[in-house]
Amino acid sequence: MSNHSNKKPANYEPSINPNSLNNINVKLLAFDLNSLTQSHSLSSSSSRDSIVFYRKGIPISRVEVFGVVVTRDLKPDKFLRFSIDDGTGCVQCILWLNQMTSSYFSRRCPSDITVDDVVVERDPNYQILHWLDCVKLARKRYDVLSYKK
Repeated sequence: MSNHSNKKPANYEPSINPNSLNNINVKLLAFDLNSLTQSHSLSSSSSRDSIVFYRKGIPISRVEVFGVVVTRDLKPDKFLRFSIDDGTGCVQCILWLNQMTSSYFSRRCPSDITVDDVVVERDPNYQILHWLDCVKLARKRYDVLSYKK
């Protein structure tokens, strides 16, 4: 009779597949988001060319940013283009108001990032919490993945 416990050691960290960041919201600061590299890749499921973004060699498709809206340009029934400043840089964003969400519209020009959701945050502490989360996740998760390749 063996006594196997399902309890994991305190220092246990599951191995992470580098591609696992591809479909989750990765918290990034503006300077990090603006430093992403992009490449075109031909999808095996279609003959269309798609754009893939990389952070230190790790593919990323979704990000979460937080900051103050510093500019906005509204085209009624078409789009809302705005810039977010988080203190480390500005991110150019576009929110399509006509529900065009295909991958063709995901990056209309190099400076516009398609937004799925906008939330108004009234807690002044949230910006610091977001910064701390970004730094912690970069050190303990995202950067670790880039070195394990």
